[in-house]
Amino acid sequence: EIGIAGANYGTDGQVLTSGGAGAAVAWEAAAGGNNITTIVKDGIESVGSSTTLQNDDDFVFSVAACTNYFVELLLQAGGTNDGGGFKVGWALPTNGTHKSWSVGIENNAVGDAEVSSNSHQEGNWTIVTGASGKNASNLIIRSRIAIGGCSGSAQFQWAQEASSGNAATVANGSVMTYVVVE
Repeated sequence: EIGIAGANYGTDGQVLTSGGAGAAVAWEAAAGGNNITTIVKDGIESVGSSTTLQNDDDFVFSVAACTNYFVELLLQAGGTNDGGGFKVGWALPTNGTHKSWSVGIENNAVGDAEVSSNSHQEGNWTIVTGASGKNASNLIIRSRIAIGGCSGSAQFQWAQEASSGNAATVANGSVMTYVVVE
Protein backbone atom coordinates (compact mmCIF):
# COMPACT_ATOMS: atom_id res chain seq x y z
CA GLU A 1 0.00 0.00 0.00
CA ILE A 2 1.23 3.46 -0.83
CA GLY A 3 0.21 5.92 1.80
CA ILE A 4 1.45 8.10 4.62
CA ALA A 5 1.44 5.46 7.37
CA GLY A 6 4.20 2.94 6.65
CA ALA A 7 4.39 4.01 3.03
CA ASN A 8 7.12 2.95 0.64
CA TYR A 9 8.21 6.06 -1.24
CA GLY A 10 11.13 4.49 -3.13
CA THR A 11 14.58 6.02 -3.23
CA ASP A 12 16.20 8.90 -5.08
CA GLY A 13 16.17 8.32 -8.84
CA GLN A 14 13.34 5.78 -8.82
CA VAL A 15 9.99 6.07 -10.58
CA LEU A 16 6.72 4.21 -10.20
CA THR A 17 6.13 1.64 -12.95
CA SER A 18 3.18 -0.53 -13.81
CA GLY A 19 3.34 -4.27 -14.33
CA GLY A 20 0.20 -4.09 -16.48
CA ALA A 21 -3.54 -4.31 -15.88
CA GLY A 22 -4.35 -5.60 -12.42
CA ALA A 23 -0.70 -5.64 -11.28
CA ALA A 24 0.62 -3.57 -8.40
CA VAL A 25 2.83 -0.60 -9.17
CA ALA A 26 6.49 -0.87 -8.17
CA TRP A 27 9.45 1.43 -7.61
CA GLU A 28 12.23 0.95 -10.22
CA ALA A 29 15.28 2.82 -11.41
CA ALA A 30 14.42 5.43 -14.01
CA ALA A 31 15.28 4.25 -17.51
CA GLY A 32 15.83 6.03 -20.79
CA GLY A 33 16.21 9.75 -21.17
CA ASN A 34 19.44 11.59 -21.74
CA ASN A 35 21.31 12.37 -18.57
CA ILE A 36 23.37 15.52 -18.95
CA THR A 37 26.69 15.46 -17.12
CA THR A 38 28.65 18.61 -16.28
CA ILE A 39 32.30 18.85 -15.24
CA VAL A 40 33.62 22.12 -13.80
CA LYS A 41 37.38 22.77 -13.85
CA ASP A 42 38.56 23.31 -10.29
CA GLY A 43 41.99 24.81 -10.92
CA ILE A 44 43.95 26.83 -13.47
CA GLU A 45 45.89 24.69 -15.94
CA SER A 46 48.72 26.06 -18.09
CA VAL A 47 51.01 25.01 -20.94
CA GLY A 48 54.07 27.04 -21.92
CA SER A 49 56.64 26.62 -24.68
CA SER A 50 54.92 23.53 -26.10
CA THR A 51 52.83 22.78 -29.17
CA THR A 52 52.27 19.14 -28.16
CA LEU A 53 48.63 18.49 -27.30
CA GLN A 54 48.30 17.53 -23.64
CA ASN A 55 45.41 15.90 -21.82
CA ASP A 56 43.30 18.38 -19.88
CA ASP A 57 43.38 17.53 -16.17
CA ASP A 58 39.58 17.65 -15.77
CA PHE A 59 37.82 17.28 -19.11
CA VAL A 60 37.64 13.52 -19.68
CA PHE A 61 34.74 11.05 -19.53
CA SER A 62 34.07 7.36 -20.12
CA VAL A 63 32.46 6.41 -23.43
CA ALA A 64 30.59 3.26 -24.41
CA ALA A 65 31.11 1.38 -27.67
CA CYS A 66 28.74 2.21 -30.54
CA THR A 67 27.47 5.37 -28.83
CA ASN A 68 27.24 9.03 -29.91
CA TYR A 69 27.79 12.04 -27.65
CA PHE A 70 27.21 15.77 -27.85
CA VAL A 71 29.80 17.78 -25.92
CA GLU A 72 29.94 21.50 -25.19
CA LEU A 73 32.92 23.22 -23.60
CA LEU A 74 32.86 26.78 -22.28
CA LEU A 75 36.49 27.73 -21.73
CA GLN A 76 38.02 30.79 -20.21
CA ALA A 77 41.41 30.77 -21.89
CA GLY A 78 44.34 33.08 -21.35
CA GLY A 79 47.86 33.68 -22.55
CA THR A 80 46.98 33.08 -26.18
CA ASN A 81 48.43 36.38 -27.32
CA ASP A 82 52.03 37.26 -28.16
CA GLY A 83 52.49 34.40 -30.61
CA GLY A 84 51.29 31.39 -28.59
CA GLY A 85 47.80 30.85 -29.93
CA PHE A 86 45.60 27.95 -28.85
CA LYS A 87 44.85 24.60 -30.49
CA VAL A 88 42.58 21.81 -29.34
CA GLY A 89 41.63 18.24 -30.14
CA TRP A 90 40.18 14.99 -28.81
CA ALA A 91 41.88 11.71 -27.89
CA LEU A 92 39.29 8.98 -28.54
CA PRO A 93 39.20 5.18 -28.53
CA THR A 94 40.06 3.33 -31.77
CA ASN A 95 37.49 4.13 -34.47
CA GLY A 96 36.18 7.12 -32.50
CA THR A 97 35.59 10.28 -34.56
CA HIS A 98 34.48 13.83 -33.91
CA LYS A 99 33.09 16.78 -35.79
CA SER A 100 33.47 20.03 -33.93
CA TRP A 101 32.55 23.68 -34.09
CA SER A 102 34.23 26.46 -32.15
CA VAL A 103 33.99 30.18 -31.65
CA GLY A 104 36.36 32.48 -29.79
CA ILE A 105 35.83 36.01 -28.57
CA GLU A 106 39.11 37.86 -28.96
CA ASN A 107 39.75 41.01 -26.94
CA ASN A 108 42.46 43.21 -28.38
CA ALA A 109 44.47 45.86 -26.61
CA VAL A 110 41.71 48.47 -26.92
CA GLY A 111 38.91 46.15 -25.83
CA ASP A 112 37.16 45.57 -29.16
CA ALA A 113 35.69 42.09 -29.57
CA GLU A 114 36.20 40.00 -32.68
CA VAL A 115 34.58 36.65 -33.33
CA SER A 116 36.46 33.84 -35.06
CA SER A 117 34.95 30.46 -35.77
CA ASN A 118 35.86 27.05 -37.12
CA SER A 119 33.37 24.40 -38.11
CA HIS A 120 33.21 20.68 -38.85
CA GLN A 121 36.78 19.96 -37.86
CA GLU A 122 38.20 16.47 -37.66
CA GLY A 123 41.48 15.87 -35.89
CA ASN A 124 43.12 18.82 -34.14
CA TRP A 125 42.46 22.44 -35.01
CA THR A 126 43.63 25.93 -34.13
CA ILE A 127 41.07 28.23 -32.53
CA VAL A 128 43.26 31.29 -32.04
CA THR A 129 46.37 32.13 -34.01
CA GLY A 130 48.59 34.05 -31.63
CA ALA A 131 49.06 37.68 -32.56
CA SER A 132 50.44 40.53 -30.51
CA GLY A 133 47.63 42.28 -28.66
CA LYS A 134 45.09 39.48 -29.15
CA ASN A 135 43.82 37.27 -26.36
CA ALA A 136 40.97 34.79 -26.73
CA SER A 137 39.36 34.96 -23.34
CA ASN A 138 36.13 33.04 -23.99
CA LEU A 139 35.87 29.96 -26.17
CA ILE A 140 32.85 27.81 -27.00
CA ILE A 141 33.51 24.37 -28.47
CA ARG A 142 30.76 21.98 -29.53
CA SER A 143 31.57 18.46 -30.67
CA ARG A 144 29.65 15.46 -31.89
CA ILE A 145 31.64 12.41 -30.92
CA ALA A 146 30.89 9.02 -32.48
CA ILE A 147 32.40 6.00 -30.76
CA GLY A 148 32.92 2.87 -32.86
CA GLY A 149 33.28 -0.65 -31.49
CA CYS A 150 35.70 0.19 -28.65
CA SER A 151 34.79 1.74 -25.31
CA GLY A 152 37.24 3.89 -23.39
CA SER A 153 37.61 7.61 -22.66
CA ALA A 154 36.97 10.85 -24.53
CA GLN A 155 39.84 13.11 -23.51
CA PHE A 156 39.86 16.83 -24.37
CA GLN A 157 43.36 18.04 -25.31
CA TRP A 158 44.91 21.45 -25.88
CA ALA A 159 48.24 23.24 -26.36
CA GLN A 160 49.80 26.37 -27.76
CA GLU A 161 49.43 26.80 -31.51
CA ALA A 162 53.02 28.11 -31.69
CA SER A 163 55.61 27.66 -28.94
CA SER A 164 55.78 30.69 -26.66
CA GLY A 165 57.13 31.36 -23.19
CA ASN A 166 53.85 33.12 -22.46
CA ALA A 167 51.83 30.14 -21.17
CA ALA A 168 48.37 29.35 -22.52
CA THR A 169 45.90 28.68 -19.70
CA VAL A 170 42.42 27.30 -19.11
CA ALA A 171 40.91 28.85 -15.99
CA ASN A 172 39.05 27.27 -13.11
CA GLY A 173 35.32 27.54 -13.60
CA SER A 174 35.56 26.46 -17.25
CA VAL A 175 32.84 23.90 -17.97
CA MET A 176 32.32 20.76 -20.06
CA THR A 177 28.84 19.30 -20.50
CA TYR A 178 28.07 16.07 -22.36
CA VAL A 179 25.09 13.89 -23.14
CA VAL A 180 24.43 10.64 -25.01
CA VAL A 181 22.50 11.25 -28.23
CA GLU A 182 20.47 8.69 -30.11
